[in-house]
Amino acid sequence: MSAAMKPAILCVHQVGKVGSTSVLETLRRHLPRERIFQTHVLSERAVLASIREWIGRSQARPGFQPQWNLLASIELSGRLAKGIAAADWYLLSLVREPVGRNVSAFFDNLRRGWVHHLPQDSRDLCLELLRRRPVRATPDGIHRVARELVALFQRTYPREFIDGWFDEEMKQVFGIDVFARPFARERGYEIHRNGSVHLLLLRLEDLAAAFAPGVREWLAGSPWAAAFAPSAELELRRANDSDNKPYAMLYEEFLNLLTLDANLLESEYASRTARHFYSDDELARFAAKWLKSAPAPERALSFS
Repeated sequence: MSAAMKPAILCVHQVGKVGSTSVLETLRRHLPRERIFQTHVLSERAVLASIREWIGRSQARPGFQPQWNLLASIELSGRLAKGIAAADWYLLSLVREPVGRNVSAFFDNLRRGWVHHLPQDSRDLCLELLRRRPVRATPDGIHRVARELVALFQRTYPREFIDGWFDEEMKQVFGIDVFARPFARERGYEIHRNGSVHLLLLRLEDLAAAFAPGVREWLAGSPWAAAFAPSAELELRRANDSDNKPYAMLYEEFLNLLTLDANLLESEYASRTARHFYSDDELARFAAKWLKSAPAPERALSFS
């Protein structure tokens, strides 16, 4: 197959809960006739693990359907089996400060994983909120459920550094080591290329300013370049925002009540990913948000 005949694949590929929905919908709005994939895993090991997980759930819940991003992973892993040089890969991956990402993932998976750890009364009320039927959702009830969710998050939520994701899903699959050179923090995006692979890395916190210039540079020379020319309006619209979800009041109360231990925050922000994409000052600002009270003078947080 000649280079001119190679298919071009456009895929938003990133670890879950980093705010990709707005990006995906914006790309689809500008390319309404193109198929744009969204995946969380493409490595053979991770795709097989996801398939096994889906099979286990479908056996426990007959009729349980696989998530559409798993179907996309299965399809694209088949294309990868032919070798990455058989297609031009345009990958967009977002990163987000890890504590905010974990909070978002916790709430997004309440019904599937965490609500069942609550006492019965709080579980019932939480499920009512998630089902858009908050018939008993008094302020006191919401406060009680939020307080119990905070305790659950502090006690049991897994702390997931995404260093391994970049190693397995970018370096092993596409031959791109995102840690090999410094990230351009001042502009909020970085572009990596490896043969037929074009990767755009975007920081969620810089999305409003970095999205348009990053996408235009990333897609220059691609089949979709004209749709993102400087003359084309490129407006990023918010989507999948927690304010629009049925648990908005609960989520707001949870954030008001949530505080995290200084040791935990130092551990979260010591990851290679956090250190690569964010400066010491930025990590300190994130930590202050979650700490919500200054540590003792002899226990100053350190990110250097």
